[in-house]
Amino acid sequence: MNRHHPILLEDKSKLSEIYQLRVKAWQPHGVITAQTHPDGYFDHLDDLALHWVIEVSNKIIGAARLNILSDTNDLPCPGTFKRVVDFKAGESFVFYSRLIVDPEYQGYNMSALLDKARVDFIRQQAEIKKVIATAGERRAVKLEAYGFMVLDKVLPADDYKSMDRFDTYIIQMLNE
Repeated sequence: MNRHHPILLEDKSKLSEIYQLRVKAWQPHGVITAQTHPDGYFDHLDDLALHWVIEVSNKIIGAARLNILSDTNDLPCPGTFKRVVDFKAGESFVFYSRLIVDPEYQGYNMSALLDKARVDFIRQQAEIKKVIATAGERRAVKLEAYGFMVLDKVLPADDYKSMDRFDTYIIQMLNE
C-alpha cells in the first residue's frame, strides 16, 4: 500500500468523487449520511481549495485539502478560530481540513501520506506563516509530529459544527 503517493488534484471534475468519499467515510459517525447529503459532503471552500488525492485503479481512496485565505470570515466557523487564534490583518493563513480515507484503505498510513504532502507544500510557501485546523484528540496528537500545537478545546458555544460526539480541538502550526 505504501507505494501510493498523494498527487495534487488538477481535474476539478473529480471533486464530486471526493464529496461522495467523505459521506462514505463519515457516515458511521451518524451526522453525515447518504440520505442527508445525497450529492456528497462539500462546502464553499472546496472550489477554491488545493486538493491532494491518493488513487488506486483510477479511483480516489484518500483526499485532503488546503485553503490559502486572508479573511477569517471565509472560514466555516470563523468565531471558533477568532476566539483563540491571533490573526494579523491582511496576513494570509492556511486552513488545513477535510482529510478523508476510504474505510477499506484505513490502516495503511494514507492519512500520514496526505499530511506529509500538505505540510511539505506549506513549508515551501514562505509567505504563509500560520496554519489552522480543528482535530479530534487522536488526530491532534498525530499532527503534533508535524509541528501543530493545541490552542484550545472547541466549546459548546462556538460556531463549530461537530461531525461526531468526541471532543474537538483548535490547533495551529507556525511556518517559520
